[in-house]
Amino acid sequence: MKLSEQITRRQLFVAFGMSQQSGGLTSVDLAATRDGSQVIVTASDGSAAPISGADASKAGVLTASDKVRLDDLTAHAMRSFDSRAAVSLASIDSAVTHLRTLGYAAAGDGGGALYKRIGSEPGHALKVQSADGAWWEIAEPLFVTFQACGGVEGDDAADGAGNVAAFEDFIGYLQDAAASGSVKGPSLVFPIMGGSGHYHFNSHLNVKAVVHITGPGGWHWAARDAGPVLEFPADSHGLIIHRHNTIDDTTGTSGYSADGSIIENLGIVGGGAGMAAGHGVWVRAFCALRHLYVRAFAEDGYHVVGDIGAGGAVEGNPSTTKIENCTADRNGRNGFYIDSLDANICTLTGCEARQNGRWGFFDSSFLGNTHIGHHETANGLADSGANGGTVTSLVHYNVGGADKHFFANVGATEAQLVATEPGTDESVWTYKTEASATGGAPTWQSGQPEGTYVHGGSYRTDNANARNVFVGCYEEGNSAPPQFESPTTVIGGHRMDEGHGTYAYYGANAIEALILAYEGLKIDTQGDVVDIRGPVEVEPPAGNDSYVMVIDDEDHASRILADPTGNNLSIETDRNLIYMHGRGLRQGSGFHDITVKIRSKGGWRDVVHTAYDLSQLRLVDGVSEPATVNGVAQIFVDGADGDLKCKFGDGTVKSITADS
Repeated sequence: MKLSEQITRRQLFVAFGMSQQSGGLTSVDLAATRDGSQVIVTASDGSAAPISGADASKAGVLTASDKVRLDDLTAHAMRSFDSRAAVSLASIDSAVTHLRTLGYAAAGDGGGALYKRIGSEPGHALKVQSADGAWWEIAEPLFVTFQACGGVEGDDAADGAGNVAAFEDFIGYLQDAAASGSVKGPSLVFPIMGGSGHYHFNSHLNVKAVVHITGPGGWHWAARDAGPVLEFPADSHGLIIHRHNTIDDTTGTSGYSADGSIIENLGIVGGGAGMAAGHGVWVRAFCALRHLYVRAFAEDGYHVVGDIGAGGAVEGNPSTTKIENCTADRNGRNGFYIDSLDANICTLTGCEARQNGRWGFFDSSFLGNTHIGHHETANGLADSGANGGTVTSLVHYNVGGADKHFFANVGATEAQLVATEPGTDESVWTYKTEASATGGAPTWQSGQPEGTYVHGGSYRTDNANARNVFVGCYEEGNSAPPQFESPTTVIGGHRMDEGHGTYAYYGANAIEALILAYEGLKIDTQGDVVDIRGPVEVEPPAGNDSYVMVIDDEDHASRILADPTGNNLSIETDRNLIYMHGRGLRQGSGFHDITVKIRSKGGWRDVVHTAYDLSQLRLVDGVSEPATVNGVAQIFVDGADGDLKCKFGDGTVKSITADS
């Protein structure tokens, strides 16, 4: 093969045809440049080979070794294509096993990928067939861009159907790999290619394979419009993370599961909190969610619900899910919602709930979960989520000339909330603080329709079986306060001790408030000192009017100190017997090993292991004769005659001393 005698230092594009080269390669563009005694031949992808012997005696004639190098260079050029369409038009030498595209539709559009030759047409859509009949499939080892699947970045909602198809194509590619024995595939990346960073979808996305989905960087609510953002229409879910037997909002039998998937560094935005239905991220399988920003869905931002074998929309098992540094903003219902029998042992860390329509964090799980370092603000207020200016869980009302805020007690119905004037029944509207009306807490008005006043606020738990733990969480103070169900435990945080319900609150180096759970709560200090500051409240459950508190000897001791006012610790209730039973308890100074126990229908429960100064024994002066308790002797001051008496377990009553 002979190059033109006109070769100079300028580049000259020369076509090398099939008849001139071994291997049956098709035409490619090569640039030839003469430089002194050699010719530099450069392929269109930048690869170059020096061709020696271009001297006066051999004027551009290639030697045998030069031809081998030029053939290799030409074959290398055949491994790079501007687009998938260019691959489909090319006949590619059978010796080529891999090729790379520089784009999906055009070079530089973000859809470039590595492809490998395979023996037959694959069952997924991430493939291309070259003109010689060979099949090629994506073979990226680390990540595939959404554009390489045919996805489009931009602000045109008309791209929605095509983008859903592109996502399904990628999931199908992973499912095909799983069926072939590959456990994991490459990550799916949503890049920002200089456009808006937004990707439109016309329906929810079913995550139905083990996958890592990510954007190029982290997310924070303050940078919520920076992208990449996945946008969904009204009344649509965002992402649904599936188990092997779920699909859409019901059950299915495909056998493919997203258990163990990771989704991170994305914004997920709905069509508006005022719509009828739709969760931002619906978790039906265990997974890890990190650095997500979820906004403007009709229902929950994060909906973590599962009950193995329940079928329908509840079917699933998201237990052990991890949610880290995620934000829920302006969703219609709850920011983070966890519920059902198999949504347990989840860990939520450093999450943010802002201006959602009901609760910032609502954990209704069966066994309980761990919440660490959350922040919430303005949840459940008027104008949050889709609430408008009147729907709220926090109201203002003037009582006796004082402006006050009241929050909706979760024990009340919505009918009671619209019918009951704040300040008249604490079980319906519970006092929070003195404050004037605000945009978020408007003045309570009589005659409003049901649904105007709702349950909502910062944090809520409601399952008496769940051992939920909240550590270092922050309540901004503008929402209704936490409302917890025993045996929830709260450690530290900001304003978390202002909650309502039965739970244990631990402050720095002390138990600053202990709201005792009548069942399930046990504090065993094993000899360490516990400083309890403030009152201990015992509230029996509704409908259970018979339980006994016992102060008893134990082997280990701690101390219950006097409260800051100097008064001894007191336990007050209008429906229980306080009974002292022990081994060697005596009057006088000094601390004695004792334990406070509460007995209910569930049996005896240790509540506080402590020691107490028994220098005094105080009884209520003048009470009715107590009911007989088998095996228990009860000391009381009889209100009928003022005598100090003891009633034994067989019902016999003996006077200890007469009132004189």
